[in-house]
Amino acid sequence: MRMAASYIQKMTQTLIYVHDPLCGWCFGFTEAISHVAKSFPDLSIEIRLGGLVTGDRIAPYATLHDYVKANSSKMQSVTGARIGDAFLNERLPSQTLMSSHPPNCAILTVRETESARALDFTIAVQDAHFVDGADLNQPELYSRIACDLNLPTVSFEIPPPHDVPASLLSEYKATHALNFSGYPSLFVRSTTGEQPPVSLSYDGPTLIKTLYQMGVVPA
Repeated sequence: MRMAASYIQKMTQTLIYVHDPLCGWCFGFTEAISHVAKSFPDLSIEIRLGGLVTGDRIAPYATLHDYVKANSSKMQSVTGARIGDAFLNERLPSQTLMSSHPPNCAILTVRETESARALDFTIAVQDAHFVDGADLNQPELYSRIACDLNLPTVSFEIPPPHDVPASLLSEYKATHALNFSGYPSLFVRSTTGEQPPVSLSYDGPTLIKTLYQMGVVPA
């Protein structure tokens, strides 16, 4: 078993993480994916963006107030992650527009310029949103996060909520070609070109066990 896993591990290149900054379950997945990243710092984790809130879904947060409140309790019971009061009591009842485009543009910029720090940046954006209640439409937010992470050279061009730059449209198309079933999702990309899905767990050690069984991480 160890030999087979070792053989597959050599073929493995990347763990693909399909994510959206407005996805509460992705926020709940932070501890598990962080556990994997810290346990295996040499494992490449590629953030892929599918665009959860786009088109007709772009609307004020207040329109989904009851839905998000109800589901945040379920998410917390499953993942242990708690959405902050600033989000629940200030951002969620507001008329601020929900849109995946601005935060995804910021994440895509970091992925293209500082790929090794893309996961750190993604997690920081979600913490700012779901814990601190930050408005993800504000360009200065991303510059501040980049500075906090010692990424001062990153230059952001953040579009208005309804605008989709061509680079982001291409990203959405490529990510949807993975045929993922929801957010978050994980896939393994190997040198053979195969990209099998990973059975998701919100528990870090359980997720590592699954990745070991797939040959993604060594025993």
